[in-house]
Amino acid sequence: MLKKNQEELKTNWLNAVRFFAVLYVLWTHYEYEIFAEVHPLGQNIEKLFFMPPSPSSWLLYGYTGKYAVAVLCVISGFVTAYSLNHKNKTSVVYYFVTRYLRIMLPVVGICLFTLAFLFIRDGMVYYDIAYIVKGMFLPGSKNFYGYFWCLSSFLIGNYLIFVLHHLLKKASVKARLSILGVFIVLNYCVWYKLYIWDLVWAISVLTGYWIYEFVQNYKLFLPYGIRIFSLLVVWWLPRGDESLKIYIRDTVAVCIIITLLLNSRVVNRLNNISNQKIPAEIFGYSYSLYVVHGFFMNYFAIDLTIGLQNVFNQWWITYIISFLIKTLFDFGFAVMLNCLFEKLIYKKCCRILKQMIK
Repeated sequence: MLKKNQEELKTNWLNAVRFFAVLYVLWTHYEYEIFAEVHPLGQNIEKLFFMPPSPSSWLLYGYTGKYAVAVLCVISGFVTAYSLNHKNKTSVVYYFVTRYLRIMLPVVGICLFTLAFLFIRDGMVYYDIAYIVKGMFLPGSKNFYGYFWCLSSFLIGNYLIFVLHHLLKKASVKARLSILGVFIVLNYCVWYKLYIWDLVWAISVLTGYWIYEFVQNYKLFLPYGIRIFSLLVVWWLPRGDESLKIYIRDTVAVCIIITLLLNSRVVNRLNNISNQKIPAEIFGYSYSLYVVHGFFMNYFAIDLTIGLQNVFNQWWITYIISFLIKTLFDFGFAVMLNCLFEKLIYKKCCRILKQMIK
């Protein structure tokens, strides 16, 4: 049942969801790229947990790190739309430049740190300047770390939201939802047919905008039993190996889940937790944590895991301790990167840009 929503949306809980989505990415990357490399079963370890006919595949099959990326895309679109509706008018130049800086400054930071580390480790070696510049400043470049591929999708999606928000702000709610819905479906069809991954994920960011417009104006009233049943149905939506079709499925599932969870007791409790000082601080490092997690994984994690296995000679102990050490290192690194690049340098750049535009 739908009614007009008269309440202010609560969004802080999404910071917690984003943080745990990033942790899920860290875990899947560790599982596939580190633990599977050193375990005697190799890549076959995936079949023990995630692939049919494994019993656990009933729950886990199809839920790779890309599902977490779908969560991050939808949340990015939702929060961007919320921000645009609650802030003073922003110029096109200011928004486009600051959004680029917000996404790419932490990337520049981790790339510089990686170059410094390689210089100390390997000494004076030749580096391709064009390769380095592309890796540091081009959104989506995988020259330094492969998982940077999705950053271009976040940026394009945010730009699309800004443009569509200003084009449709005078339209009625139903008109906005209809136009956005048609635009999203048509773009999905086009980019799916052309097999352009980045733009498919950029449209996934745009779905977060549609969800925001919907829940901002309408409130969904459903008994908790129906909500729980619906969540279970969503979990078992058609699943399969990674493909663009499955990625779109992931986005649809995330949109339904967020819509069902809004105005629920779970969200209210999570929002209360997210408003507290320490959790809010921890959840605020999500993006930096995502950006930095490849450094330790690429250069130290395999040696650490092998060393721990030599000590404990129990794979489950090695698995837990190795992942915990890696995650703690990543988090500490993320705090440093966040303080320097996301706060200090980013805010300084924003102030300079404001003065230039005036």
